[in-house]
Amino acid sequence: MKFKFKLIGEDKFLVDSKGAFIKDAEGENIIAPKDAEEFVEDPKKEDEEDSEEVKELKSFINEVATKNAQDAIKELDLKGAMAKSTKEALMTVFKANQKKETSLDTEATLKSLSEVKAGKRKTLEIEVKELSELNGLTGEVIEEDRKAGITRDPVRAIFMEDLATSEGTNSNKVTWVEVITETGVPATTAELATFAEKDYTFGVFSADVVKVTVMSKASNEILEDAPQLVSFVRSSLIEDLNLKVDEKLLSGTGVSDITGVLVTAPAFTGGALAGTLTAGTATKVDVLRTAIMEIVVAGKGKFRATEIVLSPVDATALDLEKGTDGHYIMPPFASADRSVIKGVSVMENTGITPGTFLVGDFTKLHVANRRGLSLQVATENQDDFEKDMITMRLSRRLASYIRTNEIGAFVQGDFASAITALEV
Repeated sequence: MKFKFKLIGEDKFLVDSKGAFIKDAEGENIIAPKDAEEFVEDPKKEDEEDSEEVKELKSFINEVATKNAQDAIKELDLKGAMAKSTKEALMTVFKANQKKETSLDTEATLKSLSEVKAGKRKTLEIEVKELSELNGLTGEVIEEDRKAGITRDPVRAIFMEDLATSEGTNSNKVTWVEVITETGVPATTAELATFAEKDYTFGVFSADVVKVTVMSKASNEILEDAPQLVSFVRSSLIEDLNLKVDEKLLSGTGVSDITGVLVTAPAFTGGALAGTLTAGTATKVDVLRTAIMEIVVAGKGKFRATEIVLSPVDATALDLEKGTDGHYIMPPFASADRSVIKGVSVMENTGITPGTFLVGDFTKLHVANRRGLSLQVATENQDDFEKDMITMRLSRRLASYIRTNEIGAFVQGDFASAITALEV
């Protein structure tokens, strides 16, 4: 048997297996022999001595956790089945851990409950900690780093309605009057002679108001638990609806549909400049400058191009045009960055097919709104009521038109054909 000792100052005194000093008959500590070993406290035995106090502490923590969690369920006002299932889950944890050296992590669990109620997460996390872990907590709980906002695949920019002349209507049809033919001209007239006569033939033209719609369904749980998702869906529906209107204003067929500019705009011819440029010398900038001229001539000076619409591919090609020696070509009638040609702004948009162009006096494109953007929410569409769902629907009613005698305010074409038309 090895003797054990403890130090008092520099002196070694004998101790028993529990670390208590061994006394002589007079009650004095006994000096340890030279071969004695130093006594080292056994942490397990110390824990065993305090086990009753530790058990009382664990029981207290579980009781407090139980009450706090139950109060949290009431305070958070969790709905229906979720409140029931949450309570059952918590009670299962309490019962399972009553005989273990663990306890519910109240702070983390209450935080998880709050996030579920706020729609920040879909699942409830109930955390159980060892007592030693709880003793070491500083009040900080690691949480997921959810970034703000929701993204979707990109959609192109909307531009047609911004360029057009916007107006309102209270009917399902927009009509206007145009002069179809004119006969006779003014003339100098001798004394007592008959006045020169001029006659006009009028025609009534019309554009029907059409409806553009979109609809989406969602559960009422989403409305309650994830309001940010509902906001995202609503804003995306609005964006998609307006984009569809934009597409129709650009290329709608006009048959039970909005009439698009590309359906009515005349094709590029080159006008008086057709066949006047040396073969191999015409450029895209030459084509656009000539298209501006065609519009001015068609309107006898009263049409003025307001916008050139190009694909980003062709806009970039304009910027990169170089001479045979590698220098960038800088036409005197275009800005240095080619964003303005003969005073007309260049707009880049992926709605225009690469290799084509549209130039026009967009004030001659009229958009008549019968009903602006209308959002309606219903719970009784089809089987929505039975499935606890809601239906969101969006719609617009509008008409578009270009007066027949103002069609010349637009010119469209493809660059390859237009360059060929300009060259000898």
